[in-house]
This record gives sequence, structure tokens and C-alpha cells, in this order.
Amino acid sequence: MKTINKITIGLLTLSIAASVNAATTLKMGMQASVGSVEYYSAKMLADTLEEMSQGEIKLALYPSAQLGDDRAMLQQLTLGDL
Repeated sequence: MKTINKITIGLLTLSIAASVNAATTLKMGMQASVGSVEYYSAKMLADTLEEMSQGEIKLALYPSAQLGDDRAMLQQLTLGDL
């Protein structure tokens, strides 16, 4: 087998192994601002989720309509952007 083929196979194997072990990050957009009860509840959820999954699942919070209003977030979901 040629050296370039061996290198290619090795790199593909490493990239597949890295993607299997990669953490999953979920996004949570909300209209509530930082400091609100909703935000603190979502923060507790994110911390608990990361702790119980041993870091395999992370929840990224986007308060204060950073991802847009409810209609914009729903549209982003249907397009696969969110």
C-alpha cells in the first residue's frame, strides 16, 4: 500500500474517533434576560445536564433574544440553522 494511502486512512480514522468523542452542544434561546428567574432555571438545567452527562452534553444559553424573537427562532429551526 502506498504511503499516501496509509496516511489518508490514518487521518480518517483519527477524525472519526474525534467526532465520536466530541461533546454535543445544544442551543437554548430565550426572551428572558440574564438575572431573570427563567434564566437562572435554564442555567441550573445546563449545569445539571453537563454534570450528569459527564461533559458529553452541553447547553449553550442565549438570553435576551440574542437569537431573535420566538418567530425568528422557529424559522431558524425549520431551516436547520438552530
